[in-house]
Amino acid sequence: MNLNCITGNQDHLYKRIQQSLHNATSIDIIVSFLMESGVKLIQKDLEAIKDKNIPIRILTGNYLNITQPSALYLIKDILGDKLDL
Repeated sequence: MNLNCITGNQDHLYKRIQQSLHNATSIDIIVSFLMESGVKLIQKDLEAIKDKNIPIRILTGNYLNITQPSALYLIKDILGDKLDL
């Protein structure tokens, strides 16, 4: 299995994100758009790591207003000052 390629067949992106979040010593996420449904998908994982005292940075765009303000508020509510957004 190629660890750098996610096919989605039996190897799903969510599981890779989940494993990475729990094993990380720092987290940098770059996404085109941030949506509330995506934040809710990883909410429990974020809550589980928020007290690990690791730097968490998220860079997202606002092109065409696709990023949802509710997603930004939700992720900030979950991670508080632990997050550089």
